[in-house]
Amino acid sequence: MPVEVLAFGWRQTADAIERLGFQSTLRVNPTGSAIVTDNGNYVLDVRTPDLIDAASVGTRLKEITGVIEHGLFVGMADVVLVGHDDGSVQRLSRR
Repeated sequence: MPVEVLAFGWRQTADAIERLGFQSTLRVNPTGSAIVTDNGNYVLDVRTPDLIDAASVGTRLKEITGVIEHGLFVGMADVVLVGHDDGSVQRLSRR
């Protein structure tokens, strides 16, 4: 899941995310430089367990200093596509 974080202090933000039990990696381009958003922030790719309470995780992420936004669109979508390490995609529906 993408998590946009302030460039300043991104390592401390990544550490705080990892203290929640998730793995995070700075998203980089092919030359190894950090990907920078339109607002000058960085993106962390955060790995979560297969099953999470998205609303709870979203709230906990937003409470971390340095987190701008996350890729959990809680209450905004009826269908979610979940990508897995083996390349498969799982379709989850609210209905």
